[in-house]
Amino acid sequence: MAALTLRDALTEELAVRAAQDPAYSLRKFAAEIEISPAQLSKVLSGKANLSVETIAKISTILKWPDYLTNHAITQAAPAKALTKISILKKKNQIVSISDIEKESVLVATQSYHTAILDMTQLKNFVPDTKRIADKLQIEVSVAQEAIHRLIDLKYLKINVNGSWEDTTRPVANRKMTE
Repeated sequence: MAALTLRDALTEELAVRAAQDPAYSLRKFAAEIEISPAQLSKVLSGKANLSVETIAKISTILKWPDYLTNHAITQAAPAKALTKISILKKKNQIVSISDIEKESVLVATQSYHTAILDMTQLKNFVPDTKRIADKLQIEVSVAQEAIHRLIDLKYLKINVNGSWEDTTRPVANRKMTE
């Protein structure tokens, strides 16, 4: 499973709104974020993606922070993410491009970041950099850098008891590691 996706964010937003108003519907949510109900349904079911421009529009409507917008954009178009983020910035649809956004692009484009987050969900996960590097067949230094990047971006949390937590997953989908 990947880090927090646009699908996850929209599903969570719809659930929050529906919990506040039992009559709230997918159709109403689609109208508020200015896409068709059919398109929203396909995105929520994982059958379709949205364009970078549509993601930017939705993030503006929902008042998402830049990091969430940029993360959604990097997942939608990882190879072109920095260019697209720059274009949207020039159109004043995104406030700034910082080193954090650039780091988010690296996380989205280098699969071992997602693999590390996925590993934290395994019951037999051992939070050991060398073991992680061995499993992913990458250098220990690359694993260390990826882990630090995930921590800096607050995608990975090291708990007091030493367990690791993938903070990008909705709370209901997280498993506790030991």
